Amino acid sequence: MAVPTQWEPYTQENGNYLEINNKMDGQSMKQHLRSSYLQYWTQTYQALPTVTGDGAAPVPPSDDSLAIPMPPSDNSEAAP
Repeated sequence: MAVPTQWEPYTQENGNYLEINNKMDGQSMKQHLRSSYLQYWTQTYQALPTVTGDGAAPVPPSDDSLAIPMPPSDNSEAAP
């Protein structure tokens, strides 16, 4: 079975991915799959305290930001 669109390679810069389903066409090439969720969880994970043998020790934010990460408000978890 042939892929009905050009399948571009993934790189961190472009974030290309191919949405594979039974309705593939020239619009099936996408970019940055759920990037808002990835950004949220990256920030949230980095804000967690470090646990050592002596207990949890809070780690200050590296960017001097005291902002609490907010989950994305879009509905990118919805099925296509």
